[in-house]
Amino acid sequence: MNRRIINSIFVFSGILIFAAACHSPVSSLLHQQWKTIKVENQKLQQQNKEIKAFLDSLSLVHNDPQADSLRRQVQATYDQIVAEQARAQDNTLLEFTAAGIVYMSSPSGVDSAAYSLEDPYIYIDESKLKGEGEKMTFEILHITSDTLRLQFVDQKDTSIITLAPIEVLNAPGSKK
Repeated sequence: MNRRIINSIFVFSGILIFAAACHSPVSSLLHQQWKTIKVENQKLQQQNKEIKAFLDSLSLVHNDPQADSLRRQVQATYDQIVAEQARAQDNTLLEFTAAGIVYMSSPSGVDSAAYSLEDPYIYIDESKLKGEGEKMTFEILHITSDTLRLQFVDQKDTSIITLAPIEVLNAPGSKK
């Protein structure tokens, strides 16, 4: 009888520890809808500088219809790329649920995947939900009730993504 009580206490303690781990402060802060407010990527910033330098050099060539035509084409393409990046940033949402599902809304549609949280990492695995797909790892650099900063490394390209909860962004007087 004593052994049964001790076993029950151990099982109950294990359940409490597991429940506490599942509802960690990071987890409770993460479980909401987040909007991307800033994306930092040094490789992309460097490419933008190089394109601008190329456009500047083309603008130095005077009275050359071919250079003018090339400059206009490159400028139009560059403007289109920058606008698409801004549209993607302004319209990307992540919603992390307590059930371990993340919904990603972007201009191209809504997608979902399974995720797990192992502080400081978020592991997203599309194959767990769909049978196939990508696996991604995000490092949580900072999380509070009004900011989530993630680092994503894709091969040798690193992005820092800053997000804010929709509730905070929609609050009266919000400056984000």
